[in-house]
Amino acid sequence: MAPQNYLIDGDLEKGKARQCLQINPELSLFLFDDESILYSKRSQRLLGLDFTATGMLLKLAEGVTVDSLASELTLNSADYEQVMTLAAILGGCESEAGYYRQEPVCPKTVSTDLHDGPFYQLLTTIFTIECSDKDLRARLHDEIAHLQVVPNQHPSLVISLSPVGGRWILSFNGAAQSDEVLPEKNLLTLLLGRLRMFVFHQLPYLLTLHAAAVTNGQQTLVFPGVSGSGKSTLAASLLAKGFTLVADEIVIFSDSSSVCPVPLGIGVKEGSWSVLQKDYPEILSQPEHYRWDQLRVRYLGDGQVKFANNEIDNTDFFFFFPSYAPDSIGEYKRISTVNALWRLNHAGYQVRYLDDENVPQIIDLLSCNRAYELSYSSSEEAFMLINSILAE
Repeated sequence: MAPQNYLIDGDLEKGKARQCLQINPELSLFLFDDESILYSKRSQRLLGLDFTATGMLLKLAEGVTVDSLASELTLNSADYEQVMTLAAILGGCESEAGYYRQEPVCPKTVSTDLHDGPFYQLLTTIFTIECSDKDLRARLHDEIAHLQVVPNQHPSLVISLSPVGGRWILSFNGAAQSDEVLPEKNLLTLLLGRLRMFVFHQLPYLLTLHAAAVTNGQQTLVFPGVSGSGKSTLAASLLAKGFTLVADEIVIFSDSSSVCPVPLGIGVKEGSWSVLQKDYPEILSQPEHYRWDQLRVRYLGDGQVKFANNEIDNTDFFFFFPSYAPDSIGEYKRISTVNALWRLNHAGYQVRYLDDENVPQIIDLLSCNRAYELSYSSSEEAFMLINSILAE
């Protein structure tokens, strides 16, 4: 098992991997100071390993048996289970991580029949909305009017709204996007969510995160997190302080590691309306929409926030994993590349594919940009903490 140089002049302060060990033709181990990231070609998986797990993997790769390792290290049950998992990976007994690459439920082709329009463009996707209810179509148009274009080609996506007993079936290129017939109050959130998913699958993207992102032109802040972690509220509060919205819900890194802006409105759940009322007094009079979990949402869109228009590749990127706790004392902590990968797994991310070329690119993207755990009790406190980090 001979080490192969990955970055001879790696910037250790930024956390780049020092070298890559080719354990076998299917497994590559990217080493950091005391952690590592394991890439498995077989399962198409990236696995973050702490110091102990890295050491156990290297011993197993050298031929030490599970029983010998368990006896040598006096493993507890959790560590023993991890050793068994690592041994299975080394033995090629792992299933493909298919959840990384969920495809949208939508045919890729659309009829070339003439459509009335209006037409819209989001990233490379030209689309139109067909709906017999002119008032409903007008309300949906209001949310995406800034995307309207005069196309020079047929749309690649036709979004259809079909009435059924006072409710609606939402379809993309003829494929229903929900198992249920929906009331109008649920349409916009589902439409925007499916639209985001559709457009990034049309790109040669490197990595897509469940996150929000804002930029000030010199620095771009990415807030990955599960639903309810506060990422959209934090992004909205920064927009009121002069930042520009890059994206809400999904952040797309292209195959060149730049960020593709997704200029759709930022959805604010009902628990944050009062928090943002000072910055956005109109939020309490905005139309209410309902998510899949029936939480109420209001959107801040064109005219209320400023959208980024061009790919972002000339700024410093910062990854912030937010945690809002109203009674806490605000603090931040720098976290490692492996810790950031663990958190991204929890928050949710997708890759188009993994191979020997783009895996180092993804690892560089994570390791060459700083990542922080951010805990705060108010948007003002979060802004103060973020400013202190950006000034370092």
